[in-house]
Amino acid sequence: MHSNQKGGVMDVQGGIGACKVENCSYNQSLECTAQSVDVGVHESHPDCFTYKPK
Repeated sequence: MHSNQKGGVMDVQGGIGACKVENCSYNQSLECTAQSVDVGVHESHPDCFTYKPK
């Protein structure tokens, strides 16, 4: 779809959400507590590079 209109809410910031990696030190009750998350490609699939083992 092509359009000249833009959507979204300008003053809303994204946040870090759920985490299913039990042994990550940033996982607190299935929520990521990292200040930021770096995601990249690992073996042709997306992966969290912020992961830090407990």
